[in-house]
Amino acid sequence: MNEKGFTLVELVVTLAIASVLIILFMNIGMIIRNIYSNYDSKTTLLIEQGNLSKAIHSKLDKNIISYARCIDNEYFCFDFNLSDGSKSRLLVSDDLISFDNYKYKISDDLIVETSMSKQTLTGIDVIDNNSFFNLKISIKSKIYGDEEFGINYVYQYNSNITNLES
Repeated sequence: MNEKGFTLVELVVTLAIASVLIILFMNIGMIIRNIYSNYDSKTTLLIEQGNLSKAIHSKLDKNIISYARCIDNEYFCFDFNLSDGSKSRLLVSDDLISFDNYKYKISDDLIVETSMSKQTLTGIDVIDNNSFFNLKISIKSKIYGDEEFGINYVYQYNSNITNLES
């Protein structure tokens, strides 16, 4: 008898193995796509964290004469008067973080919390920097849990020379 061809059993086994391999490769592809997507959004958050930090540090470091809450705004907003005579405004609203030319649109999956505190240390020599204020913008993603993508800016000064009022 001439045995050119496949039996039905060989054909079914071949199709079953091919189906299992196709499903396996599709699952691996979906896993890789999810990993890439997560790292892409995490990278974007880290880049924005660096951009915000750079914008604030480059403008405010050693240049602040005074700062005050914005009078005309209900959001977290501070105006900074700088030693070169310019002013900078930091605004954190429900959907935007803005500082001078830096702007970042806050997406729905982000949780943003802000705070500003001032403290003067006692028992420090009058020639030392005895006071500081702390600006904290906490940015957390619902995807990454407690991982922090915000900034914590601390400005130290001598309150005997500079009187920063908030």
